Amino acid sequence: MNSEAKNKIALVLHPFVPPKSLLLLVNWIDEYKIKVIITPNRKTVMGDYRSPDYSRGHVITVNGTLNPFAFTITFVHEVAHLIVWLKHRGNVSSHGVEWKNDFKKLMKPILAQEIFPEDISTALEKYLKNPAASSCYDISLTKTLARYNIRETLHLEDIVEGSEFIAHDGRTYLKGKKLRKRYMCVNVSTKSVYLFSPVAEIKMAK
Repeated sequence: MNSEAKNKIALVLHPFVPPKSLLLLVNWIDEYKIKVIITPNRKTVMGDYRSPDYSRGHVITVNGTLNPFAFTITFVHEVAHLIVWLKHRGNVSSHGVEWKNDFKKLMKPILAQEIFPEDISTALEKYLKNPAASSCYDISLTKTLARYNIRETLHLEDIVEGSEFIAHDGRTYLKGKKLRKRYMCVNVSTKSVYLFSPVAEIKMAK
């Protein structure tokens, strides 16, 4: 990839990532010949990696609604999937030890450049001790990243038990008791019971 092509990619990515991370991300896109697709908000996924087939090369999608720090972490998460695919061609677990090790390696130069604010770096270093399939499963990291959202985020754990709220599926639920790590909530219309993460993004029902 020539310098002009790199500059075009940098111009596209610039609004979505911290300036200090831009060069590293562009170099990865160049090295692995990645097609990056920035998507509208998706409620159930922040990004994904699609391995090559006969019609295309590596593809990584990331939600364009993420704040720059969450966008960067999500992108690195997906690059780690790409590297695991190159090494193992899908013969290992998606978020097994191979992915965890490669994700940690990729995050080292990101952390070394002090791209993130101190509170995110602290939460991220703790998360990296045993990274999960999604940063959403780490409550501390999720809440820390949410501080940097343009719009204020309301999480399920922020409201009192017995409150009605609207979930990402547009349905209304009644918040119940916490069972270990998740809250037991009742769908107001069907009376069915569902378990929600404490950091599920919600809206208050009118």
